[in-house]
Amino acid sequence: MIMPCAVGVDIGGTHFRLAVVDETGQYGIIKKFPSESHLGPHKLIDRVVSAVSGVTQEVPETVAGIGVGIAGAVDHIKGVVRFSPNLPGWDHIPLAEIMEARLGRPVLVDNDADLIAFGEKWRGAGRGYENFLCITLGTGVGGGLILRNEIWHGCGTAGEIGHVTIDRHGARCNCGNYGCLETVASATGLIRMAREGLREGKEGLLAQRITSDPDALSARLVANLARQGDPWALELFAELGKALGVAIASVMNLLCLEAIIIGGGVSEAWDFFIGPFRTEYARRVMPGTRPEVPVLPWALKDAAGIIGAAATIFHKKSNLTVL
Repeated sequence: MIMPCAVGVDIGGTHFRLAVVDETGQYGIIKKFPSESHLGPHKLIDRVVSAVSGVTQEVPETVAGIGVGIAGAVDHIKGVVRFSPNLPGWDHIPLAEIMEARLGRPVLVDNDADLIAFGEKWRGAGRGYENFLCITLGTGVGGGLILRNEIWHGCGTAGEIGHVTIDRHGARCNCGNYGCLETVASATGLIRMAREGLREGKEGLLAQRITSDPDALSARLVANLARQGDPWALELFAELGKALGVAIASVMNLLCLEAIIIGGGVSEAWDFFIGPFRTEYARRVMPGTRPEVPVLPWALKDAAGIIGAAATIFHKKSNLTVL
């Protein structure tokens, strides 16, 4: 008997990824494509549909459906992307309806960080925990909340820790607010702070690099120079860690969770922000709330959102238990 499978899709501002996943969480080759999000939502949908069609032709008789994760505010019941701060033009786009009509298969759509959390719950660092928060540090900052082994959507968009205010006089965020966690603890936040520091006369390897080649500035460059011991690069990651400490202490004071999982591309610089994070968190968490909560790196890496997206198909189709 051939094991049922699902296609998991993870749509980001720079790239989208997909793979075929079976009911045990095993997955095939992850295929990665440029999003070209500047061309608008419908061009990106065309690219995603084409890529999904390609992989479903390889195992057509066993695909139970397609799970899709995308950054932003998502109505997971209707499959509508209400708003995405890092994807231009995604304003009330009925993504599930469009994809189902073109692919002829069930499509479930949810917030990407929620699905990363669900993937880590099923087959990653979240196994054994009933209640935890998964934070993704990438272009922006996402959050997925697992309560009693299920994604907690609240009335629709719970878990958006990236848009918790940590400084009411802070920088403007892509969401339109000011002082969000995302303005500091993300790739775009690191770049913003680096540019501000350069204008203020900061010196060192990072300053030299971006003065000679402004286009070279990226979160990866900051991380590489932090590994070389550049004081300013290390300072930027310290600020990122402190901002995380402020936000996560507030979450723990409210919910007293069992664990925190941190993933996303920026989390590869773990060693440079985890110390400042722990110090700031300990300063701000209420005594008795879990001052030494487990803070874990994601286990599934780039596969987490894909596996979580596929898991939602199995969960709905056959009541897959995720413990």
